[in-house]
This record gives sequence, structure tokens and C-alpha cells, in this order.
Amino acid sequence: MEARARSRRAEILYRAAEILVKRKEDLARDMTREMGKPLAETRGDVQEAIDMTYYMAGEGRRLFGQTVPSELPNKFAMSVRDPLGVVGMITPWNFPMAIPSWKIMPALVCGNTVVIKPAEDTPLSTYNLVHILIEAGLPVGVVNVVYGMGPDAGAPLVAHEDVAAVSFTGSTETGRLVNQACASSFKPCHLEMGGRTSSSSWTMQTWKLAVEGAVWGGFGTSDSAARPPAVVAVHNKVYREFLDRFAQRVRP
Repeated sequence: MEARARSRRAEILYRAAEILVKRKEDLARDMTREMGKPLAETRGDVQEAIDMTYYMAGEGRRLFGQTVPSELPNKFAMSVRDPLGVVGMITPWNFPMAIPSWKIMPALVCGNTVVIKPAEDTPLSTYNLVHILIEAGLPVGVVNVVYGMGPDAGAPLVAHEDVAAVSFTGSTETGRLVNQACASSFKPCHLEMGGRTSSSSWTMQTWKLAVEGAVWGGFGTSDSAARPPAVVAVHNKVYREFLDRFAQRVRP
């Protein structure tokens, strides 16, 4: 029965992915109006949701457990995958369809139900994603959207005793609060918080590519991504060329 249920969930996700493909342009335009990224980037945001939904649809037939040799005689050891229950999710404004899809689709294919609180600045894109899931056949109530500010909506969601696990993407400050709220009851908690990376250029063969990467990291996605490099390490042999080219690329 459970194998059939997993396949059924996978079929729903596949249909949702097909709908996302058909409506990609409309969804991207809604997102641009909602949060300001140019269309070239919101199309990519929607595409990430498409890719994740197809990917998790495939995983519906691969939710295997394990069989392992037992150290005890005449014993058979195995494990199976069981859903956790209700999973609470809090997502940010910068990738308002991609990040919800990263959290929602794996939870659904594993048999969980979802309560998600999108960023108060970008509720429409998450609404569109959930509406498409329901249109694809997901029963009403399996995915629920809660709108509002963090203290009024996010905090009660994290602390609710019926929420079995929490997945959060956002600032380090808020993530610390989420972690503390989950710790008291040993609630599983996944945190993706603010951070910066570094990039480097060491040879004459790579410095031009490194310039383009630094420009994209600093200015791509309207500087809304959590991954822009805060430090660029450049070898002194290519420092001047790197600096001059970078200045040319970012000059108004």
C-alpha cells in the first residue's frame, strides 16, 4: 500500500511540474512584479521549481529502506522510511518559488504534510506554487500557507507542538531564534542562514572568468542572493588586470 501511495504522490508532482512548464512565463512575470528581479532571473527561479518538482517525482519510486546483516543469529534487520508528519517551513523573499519548491517537494513525496510561511514581501509566488500543486491533484490541506510577519506567524508555527520538524531559510539572527525554539523539544530543525563566500583567481587563464563571476556574484539577482562573494582573492601577477577589468565591467 505504501509503495502505491509513494507512486501516487510522485504522479501528482509530475503533473504539477508539467503545469509549471506551461505557465513559466506568467509565473516569472508575477514574480518580477512582486519582488523586482529581472525576467531573465525570475524565469530561472521558476525553472528551479520545475526541475525540483520533476526530480522529486522521480524519487517517488526510489524511497528505499535498507537491509543489513544482523550480528545476532536467526535475526533479520531492515529499515523503512516513514513520514515525520507536519513539517513547518519558513522561506525568504529572494527566491520566492525556487526555495519553497526545495522544501515542499521532498516533504510531500516522503508522505509529510506541510505548513509554509513565505516571506511577507513575496507571498504571491508561493501561493501560485501551492495552487498548482492542488490543481495537479494534491488533496486540500496537505499543503497549507500561512501569511504574516515572523513574530505573528513564523514563531507560532515553529513552536507548535503538532509540527514535527522545521526547515528555515533566512537570516542568521532569525535562524538562531528558530534553532532555540526547536531545541527545547528536540524538534528536528534544518537551517540555511545568511552567509558570504569567497572567490579566487590565481592564473592568467582564469582571471577573466573570475571577473565575470565576481560581477555576477555582486550584482546578479539584484543582489538578493545569499552567495555573493565578500572577498575576492587575486594573485599579485594578475591583480592589476583583474582590477582594471572589474572596474570597466561595473562602471555605469
